[in-house]
Parts: sequence; structure tokens; C-alpha cells
Amino acid sequence: MRIVKALSAAAGLLAITLFILLISLEHAEFISVVARATGYTKPDRIASQLTPARFSLLRIAMLGLLAAAALLFTRPTLILRPLAKATDAVRAARHALRCVWERMAVWERWMLVVLALFCTALRSHWALHEPSHTDEAVTWLQYASRGPLVALSYYSAPNNHILHSLLVSLFGLLPVDTLTAMRIPVLIEALLAQVLLHLLLRRYLGAWPAMLATVLAVCSYPLLFYGYSSRGYMLVVLAFIGAYWATMSAATHGDRRALTALALASPIGLCTMPSFLYPAALCYGFLLLMGPVRTPGFLKAWLHSGMALAGLTLLFYTPALLLSGPAAILSNPWVAPVSFTEVVHGWLGHFESTFAWISGTSHGFVIALLVVLAGFLGSRGESRVAGKAAAFIVFGSLLIPLVHRVIPFERTWIYLCIALAMSLGLCLQALGRMLPWQLPARWQALLAFPTVVAVIAVQIGSFDQRRERVEYLSHGAARMVDAVLATGRHDVYCEFVVMGDNLTFEMRARGIQLEYTLSAEGVDRDSLLQAGAHEILLVRAAHPISDTRYERIYADSLQHVYQLRE
Repeated sequence: MRIVKALSAAAGLLAITLFILLISLEHAEFISVVARATGYTKPDRIASQLTPARFSLLRIAMLGLLAAAALLFTRPTLILRPLAKATDAVRAARHALRCVWERMAVWERWMLVVLALFCTALRSHWALHEPSHTDEAVTWLQYASRGPLVALSYYSAPNNHILHSLLVSLFGLLPVDTLTAMRIPVLIEALLAQVLLHLLLRRYLGAWPAMLATVLAVCSYPLLFYGYSSRGYMLVVLAFIGAYWATMSAATHGDRRALTALALASPIGLCTMPSFLYPAALCYGFLLLMGPVRTPGFLKAWLHSGMALAGLTLLFYTPALLLSGPAAILSNPWVAPVSFTEVVHGWLGHFESTFAWISGTSHGFVIALLVVLAGFLGSRGESRVAGKAAAFIVFGSLLIPLVHRVIPFERTWIYLCIALAMSLGLCLQALGRMLPWQLPARWQALLAFPTVVAVIAVQIGSFDQRRERVEYLSHGAARMVDAVLATGRHDVYCEFVVMGDNLTFEMRARGIQLEYTLSAEGVDRDSLLQAGAHEILLVRAAHPISDTRYERIYADSLQHVYQLRE
């Protein structure tokens, strides 16, 4: 209680200080301070988001923070009771993990540790050697490099996966190169996700089904790529594993602590990407339709869990809502609502593409549906709830575009890798029951390692074949950057915004400052090139340069790079 009062007093003093500071500044002065503190060179753009109305709202928010601090100082139980429930839920989750670990044979534990270390080493190798992706460049340039407050509050585009940007901003303080610092939190998240997935599957499956399903999931293209690429999707996967486990625990036993755990896990995903609303809604919907709703107090606990989820998410998004406005978060220009007819026409192609991306085969959609149905029908006993939950999440996800009337990016459905892993494990377990004999424990231990190594080798081989083809933008950008670096010139004219972001990121990561002139899609090409002879020109391949003052030094199907002749 003393700690809560001390923290409340500190928050109150901070609110008073900030309120006095904000009152003493005019709007133009505030914009100037923000520009200097964050390093933004375009104050007009900051002013367009931090309007006078939002500046006034920020002042009022400091009074709200002061009132909240005073309330908690006088009534600390308002926060102590929720904290006690959260602590109890964390203890219950830790106990569940320990129970699964203790029921595993010694060889299983060793396999889990060896696989986790091996996959982490593999992801670390790619993290150190694979080129930066455009979204990684934008995350760093626009948000993470400018400090935690910018990452938390500046939502100029959906590229700002806020919780991920915040973590990257903090890890950016480490004494390593920029791209490595950005990818370290992802490597940690991927390790945690792999271990938790294995334990989750082992909770409902036997040793071999859990092990094989885990390996196939973590070595699928989405989880391998986003296991080192710093774009926030692995944080979404980690959050979903926690929410999925909590959902099944609540559905099986009606455990209110599991509902609290669900309310703690889901905001991690929502505060990373608003699209996590899809799996969160499916988890809560599953509990409402198929959970023990007749158990006394369950519906009330379910409602409280949903309210806690909404409250935590809203609290985290408050800085962005205040400083960037609700429209910045609620209006995604890349996933705009379309007509129901357009959704119906694009639905099948979208999910065929999604499941091909997940499975690595053009027949992935049909295979996934068969696996989910077989897992549901083949589940027995306590694992029955796992089969139901997996089927509910997969088939519910298929209906979401029809309800929401959007066709999102395929990567929005990355959480389906976890539900499909559970369904696949249930299928393998059902097949195991059909065998007329069972391998002795010694043979299971002896065969585990070579079997898993063979599966991993096949998956990694498939990943290597697809990686450069699928991520052609980042590899093309890396070759372009090498060509520009070889010239030693830094005065760049750019018409290709995406590649320009990569070039700027790589240059700044090396401590090189560019003189950067942007003419998006070449709208001002003639006037800008006539005004001065830039040293480097970066343009789309479809719009080459014919100016004889320049020679081409790099070209691919996307872009051309020219340098000024000597």
C-alpha cells in the first residue's frame, strides 16, 4: 500500500509539473519543442497532427492524471484488488506450466531445450545476415529511433505497431548495430513463443504429436520469417498462445483465474496491432457459446474479463488517442471497408493465398480445413475442448471478412498457425491410437532426435527457397544500398519511396547523413532535376532517366540507380 501511495504521489507531482509546463507554452512553441526533442525536420507535419485542439486536450489530460493519482493515493485498494487478481492469475499460469513440465519424460525435456536453442540460433543467424525490410526501416526512422514517447503516441500510419515500436525503442539503447538491436526483442519473443507452444500442445497431446506439431508450426514460413524480422507479428503470436491457453483452461474448468489471464494476454496483441481484435473476439465468443456459462458466476467473470481487456487496451492507447487522434487508429487506409459483393468475390482467393503462405503449398486451404475437421472429430476426453477451440477459431476467422467487410493482409491471420498446430497434433494423436502397437519409451527417445531433425531440414529447405522470392523487396533494396555505398556519394534524389526508406535507414545506421530530396513517383522530376544536379538518382524501373549527365550503376525489375558522371 505504501508503494502505491508513493507512486501515486510521484504521478501527481509529474502531472502538476507537466500541466504548468504546457500552460506556459503557446501551441507554436510546443510544436518547436517536440520537433527539437524528437529530431523531426518537418514541424508543419507535426502541427497537422498536434492541432491546437489536441494541445488543449493534452493539458486537460494532465488534470485527469492528477485526479487519478489523487484517487489512488486516497483509495489504494482500487488498484490493489485488480493487482491481486492479476498476480493470482500469473501464479496459476506458472503452476500450469510447471505441471506440464513435470509430466514430461526426461528425453522430452531435453528435446524441448535442444529444439528451442537450435531454432533460436537459426533465427539469430538470419537476424544477423538478412537485410532490413521496408517496414523495419519505417518503424525505426519514424518511431523507435525518436524515443519511447514518440513510439507510444505518434500514430501517423498503421506501420507503428505501438507496443513493438516501444520495445524496439528501448532495445535500441543497446551498444549494438541498429538492425540487430531491433531484432533482439523479436528473437526473445520467438523463443518464448516456441517454448509456450510446445507446453500448450503437450498439455492436451502426447509427447510425439506435441513435438511434431510444434516443429512444423515454428518452422513454417510465417513463424520463421517473423521470428527474426522486427515487425511485431511474433509479439502477436506470443499473445495469442497465452490467450488461447487461457481460453481452453476457462472452457474446461470454468477457472476465473484463466479469464483474468485472458484479459492480461489479449492486450499484448491489441496494443501491438488493432487487428488482434479478431482472435480476441473469437476467444471470448468461444467461451460465451461453448464455455461453462451455467456455472455460477462464470458469466459475470467473463464480463469483467472483457471490461478489463477493454480498459487496459484503452489505457495503453490513450497517448496515441490524445496526440494523434482516434481517426489515426480507427481508419486504416490499407484495409478500408469494401462492399459485401467485393468481399464475397475476393474471399476464396484471399484465403487460398493465406493458407498457401502458411503451409507452403497451393493446396493449403483444403489441407487446413481437412486437418481442422479431422482434429475436431478425432479429439477425445479433455483434448476435446482443444479440438473445438481450434475449429471455432479457424472457421470463425473465415467468417470475419464477411462480417467486417474487409479483405486484410494475409499476415493478419498469422495466429492461425497456432490453431492449426493444435488441430494437426490432435490428428497425429488420433492416428497414433489407431496403431496396433506402441513404441517402447526407449525407442521413442532414440527416434525423436533424427525424426525432428529431418522435419526441420525439410522445412528450412522450403523456407530458403521461398525467402528471397517472397521478400524480393528487401533483397533488392540491399543490392541497391550496396551500389549507392560503393559510390561514396550522399546527395540523393528519390522517386521510389519504399526503396528510399531502406536507403535512408541503412545510411543512418552506418552514421552517414544523406542530403535527401524526395519526389514521390516523380511528380516534380523536371523542376527538381533542372534546379540542381543531384549525385544519386533512385527511380522506378518503369520510369528510367534519360538525362545524359547521369550513368546507370544498378538496375533490377523494380528500380534503377544513376550517378552523376565525373
